[in-house]
Amino acid sequence: MHFALEPEASKAFDFVNLHKPEMIGKILADIPADWWRLALKRGLEYSKLNQQADAFMNYYADRCSGKYFSHDWFTSKAWIWHELLLPYRDNAVDILELGVFEGRSVIFDLEMLPRSRVTAVDHFVLKAGWTSSQNVTLTQDSETTFRQNTEGYGDRVDIRVAPSWIGLTELIREGRQFDICYIDASHTAPDVMADSILAWKLLKVGGLFIWDDFLLDIYHWDDGPVGPGVLNFLRSFPGTFDFVHAGWQVAVRKTAELSLMS
Repeated sequence: MHFALEPEASKAFDFVNLHKPEMIGKILADIPADWWRLALKRGLEYSKLNQQADAFMNYYADRCSGKYFSHDWFTSKAWIWHELLLPYRDNAVDILELGVFEGRSVIFDLEMLPRSRVTAVDHFVLKAGWTSSQNVTLTQDSETTFRQNTEGYGDRVDIRVAPSWIGLTELIREGRQFDICYIDASHTAPDVMADSILAWKLLKVGGLFIWDDFLLDIYHWDDGPVGPGVLNFLRSFPGTFDFVHAGWQVAVRKTAELSLMS
């Protein structure tokens, strides 16, 4: 089965080779039509947008040289961020990242948007000795790596070492507001929905909200990976957002606060 989607998203839909053909109807029915329409459009735009990001990606790669990263789960999706963040290029932007690992996406933000500040929330549970599904073993704690990789940015990075619900609740109590929120923390549907509800309170109307790994473990959809958590959140906040990207990642723009009045 073939879809004209971006490369990362296309891989997720190989149900036949994954011996899960029974999931095709389930996924087609569960994911809304707006997602499919935009995902197909973005797939057609991929080559052009990837080329437009080339010059900055070369600069970004240079800025990352000399830093240590055990994994790269971000660069293949950076073309999306390049396009979505470009309108903020000259603005003083407050960014919230939930789940930062070793800092690749944070560094992208800071370099792409030179007037930005990033609040990084992570409880850094991945320690030296942890081995990923790519069979790569960390040689030092992820928190140590993150701090080393971002120390040159000084007070542009606000590190909150805490589980997401604690970190987000503290930010709400502080009255913080953000222009961009990125969710890449827990990968279970209930946690994704809980993180999204709290982070949505922190996002300004007009702000950008991005989820990673929407299609991760799509062939275990009924077990509650990221995708169902994102969709349950969006169904709970009708009329408050517009889709701006659909694929392996999902991005929406907040258009309104949720009204509790009929």
